[in-house]
Amino acid sequence: MKIAAIDVHLLRVALDAPYSAGGRLVDANWHVLAEVTTTNSVQGFGYIVALREALCRSVAAATGELAAAMIGARIDQPEAN
Repeated sequence: MKIAAIDVHLLRVALDAPYSAGGRLVDANWHVLAEVTTTNSVQGFGYIVALREALCRSVAAATGELAAAMIGARIDQPEAN
């Protein structure tokens, strides 16, 4: 089975109860979500969560670039990629 597609999404999830951390208001969490689809139509995902938008934007950009290189890779041999 090989990777057919990887879709990367940057998501802002608002908090019901904002709070202060390090003197900064936190009103949302940022997520980078990678959805992986195989040639057999099996789907899976991975994600990270962070408080800082800039960090998640950077991770999303890097993930998108790496995703392009993973198309066609075998999922049962991650060390070969």
